[in-house]
Amino acid sequence: KAELAMLQAELDKWKQQREAEKQWELEKDSEASDSKQRMEHRRFEVEAELQAALGKIKIMEGKRDEDHAKIAKLEELIAEMKAKMEAERVQAQFKLGARTSVVAARMDDKLSTLEQSLSQMNQEKETVLSEVDRLKQERRKQQEEEERRKKEMEDYQKTSHAQTLWLRNLPPKEKKVVVFVKEKAVFAAKDTFNMEMELTPNILLPMIGEIYKQKIAADNSDDADSNESRQTLEEFVYDFFLFKFGLRQFAEAHLKDLIHSIGNYQTESPRISLFGRLLGLYEELPAAATDFAMSFLASLHHFSGTALEGEGREWGPMALQHGPSEDEVKTGKSDVPMEAVMRAAEHVFKSLDAATQEGIRLRMKNFLPAGAKIVELDMAMDAGIMAYEFAQKTEEEEISVLFDEADENKDGNLFLEEFQAIVQKTRPDVSMKKVRTMFREALRISGQGSRIHPEAFGAVMRANGFTKMPLTQLHQKFTGNDYNGMALLQESWNSIKEEVRELHADLADSAAMKTEIENMQASIMELEDFLRKGNSPDNAWILYRRIITFFHGQKNMRETVRREGQASKGVSAYSTKIDHSKSNERFSDVVE
Repeated sequence: KAELAMLQAELDKWKQQREAEKQWELEKDSEASDSKQRMEHRRFEVEAELQAALGKIKIMEGKRDEDHAKIAKLEELIAEMKAKMEAERVQAQFKLGARTSVVAARMDDKLSTLEQSLSQMNQEKETVLSEVDRLKQERRKQQEEEERRKKEMEDYQKTSHAQTLWLRNLPPKEKKVVVFVKEKAVFAAKDTFNMEMELTPNILLPMIGEIYKQKIAADNSDDADSNESRQTLEEFVYDFFLFKFGLRQFAEAHLKDLIHSIGNYQTESPRISLFGRLLGLYEELPAAATDFAMSFLASLHHFSGTALEGEGREWGPMALQHGPSEDEVKTGKSDVPMEAVMRAAEHVFKSLDAATQEGIRLRMKNFLPAGAKIVELDMAMDAGIMAYEFAQKTEEEEISVLFDEADENKDGNLFLEEFQAIVQKTRPDVSMKKVRTMFREALRISGQGSRIHPEAFGAVMRANGFTKMPLTQLHQKFTGNDYNGMALLQESWNSIKEEVRELHADLADSAAMKTEIENMQASIMELEDFLRKGNSPDNAWILYRRIITFFHGQKNMRETVRREGQASKGVSAYSTKIDHSKSNERFSDVVE
């Protein structure tokens, strides 16, 4: 074809030349005749060459068709070979599977026989295990538990909160412990439950929210009663668990798990981290920070709208309800409007000077996402605590300036005259009686006889309102949805239900306890029904307290009987006598 194209091009070229020559023939007839003959001769030659090229093309096309036919035959042969190989593979697999099934069946029979033999041997082994071996195993577990608790106590001995220190270092069961809060014995000489429970974030987050809500309500109640002072957060958390579970020992066992769970999950949630700081577990905040945190949280809810409208998540107008949203009480996670965050900060820091307030406002804006209309509640709380620490640092600097100004001889301490001068300069209307009362309090804190040190000076000035930091201001009204606490209840029940059922099975044959056992079985079934449905949290908690009280009482009664048996066999050098006439009395009387 290429040759044909070349020849065709050459033919066209000669045709053009021929036309030119025809024109030339008009001018010169004599030369035209010769030229025409030459052109005709050349045309015949070109046409001959063209016919030869066309013949070659036909031959090549025939060869191409033969090649295509050969390729088609080869493809058919390949497909046939593939089908044959696939059939052989399937047949081989079938034969192999049949042989494997036979071998597997034989192996299963042998394995079943071996398992039966092993099971029989294990039963014989369990039968021949002596009481001495069992006691050795229990002793080894007790030693491991003591070592673990010893390590935990060494890891957590830095806290300055006496009650938190106890919570971290609960002793093993049957040891006595005394807890002091504000130099007063709160409780003494008690045992703790031997139970382990993991409070995961899905339990901790709503539970911390519930603690905060109840703490705010308790603070407002204490403020309304002039004779009551606010509880510390440690004291309140202890009471929270005590009221939840009813039994002190049971509550303390859960408090131990709470402290360890906070340590495990503090990095997973800002809420858990802040709660641990307020309790003094790490990066300790001052006691007054709890009052601020509760006031700021109440203000956040107070200034937040309680309904979201549309997909744009625009906050609706403020409703009469000022408290946690439905998302908050279910998951422990919720959002608040940025406007509410800034209004809450303005409210809690309103006693500070304008320069400090402006510094707080700028720091909070830099901390929170730029341009955001809503932020997470926990992020807003972190921003508030950050602002509080800034204001606290500013206040400490101001107190330090006042102390240096009062310390005329620059000995690092203040006498009465120096203290009186700076107090009356700061507030001229203060009476001398008030000055002396403040000075005596500062002396008590200092413990240095007739002089007070800078820390005592700062504490007294704050406590008597000579600084502008918000400490014990009234919290905003805080109502709204209630946290149901069913996740905490479920986890607690999971940790003891097997032991409760074992005790129930042991007592099932007791004729004297028949009524109590039947009532308790009904309570257990009703509790588990509440937990499955996730409703009626108040009723579920009442049932749970009833169950654990019964469980604890019967457990103690069995322990008493066991010890009596040991004493009667000479295990103890002292005689233990029990009035068996009371063994069958009603459980409610025993508890009373």
